[in-house]
Amino acid sequence: MPKRGRPRQTQAATDSTAEAPAPARRVSRTPQDPFQATADDAVYKVDRIVGIRFVKGVRQYLVAWEGYAEKDQTWEPMENLGGCAKEIREYELERERLEAEAKHKVLESREAAKRKADEEAAARAQEAAAAAAEGGAEENPEQPSALRGHRQKKHPLWECFDLQQEKPCCKLPNPAGGGICGATPSTKAGTSNFWAHLWTHHRAKWYELKRAAGQLNAAGKAELEHLSKMLQQPSLAGQAHGGTHLKGTLTGAAKQTMDRLTAEWIVDEDQPFSAAATPGFKRMMFTATGGKYDGCCAKTVKANISGMAKEGKQEVIEFHKELLDRGVKPSASGDLWSKNRTALFGLISHGIQRRESTESDGTSRNCSIYIYI
Repeated sequence: MPKRGRPRQTQAATDSTAEAPAPARRVSRTPQDPFQATADDAVYKVDRIVGIRFVKGVRQYLVAWEGYAEKDQTWEPMENLGGCAKEIREYELERERLEAEAKHKVLESREAAKRKADEEAAARAQEAAAAAAEGGAEENPEQPSALRGHRQKKHPLWECFDLQQEKPCCKLPNPAGGGICGATPSTKAGTSNFWAHLWTHHRAKWYELKRAAGQLNAAGKAELEHLSKMLQQPSLAGQAHGGTHLKGTLTGAAKQTMDRLTAEWIVDEDQPFSAAATPGFKRMMFTATGGKYDGCCAKTVKANISGMAKEGKQEVIEFHKELLDRGVKPSASGDLWSKNRTALFGLISHGIQRRESTESDGTSRNCSIYIYI
């Protein structure tokens, strides 16, 4: 049982000649020195623990003392609560129970909001289907957004989000299955959070929109020829000013080709994604291209590598279809590893085809043809 000293009151002035007595001041119940409590004779009994806080990393409990009012509750460190293990344990168990109940209520409210969004989206989909069946969709093919603030959003990105709500929510199918996604990315960073949502949860749609916008294209022969012409072309602004000190510029397609080549170099040479943003690389590319290109950031490299992975997957699918059409049994061997917080998968496909061959003596036998691509 903790040993506590009674609060001491300062004695008021008794001099009759004083104009007014000094106000009484109650000394703190908790001694500033924790060892001072053992020097007092009075012992106070703990009624219950009602609160907790941390002061500079030190745990303190709010103690209600038996026989004292609520205003006399004090914050006590652990060293002042010897013999109060039962009260502390009861308080901690109650606190854990209350926190669990609060967390459960938050999860229930989130699930309810998500169910409501799914129901509203399903209702809108049914209304749209009914209107299309009755021919109403042909009379009004382009329905304006219900909110005026979203009517200027014409980019294909917004086709993936419901603009009839204050906060646009994703109306793509849920990747985990069952209903729509219903996520509402933050609008504080323009379209960045919406693109990030598609990249994380709807990668196929993200890739489709990027390719439709002319991004993430492969560096083919036509792209390399266009890039070569752009790099050889002198700066028109520099010629107009009688010098070559002004920085030239690349078209969007040419810069995209340079970004793609940079991403391929990073993959081939096993470099970090930020290698193209280092001062040395930027200075080298700036000098080599006459100031027209100076590298790209890790985010651009990551986007191009995602596009390369999508292309590789499509190539494997087409190759396997070709093998099956030719009657070849496909087989594959792969390796999975991780780098730069990105999972990478390498795949080698091959097939074996059996056919009859004629020997020099006129006899025929089955032989295996090994195909490797």
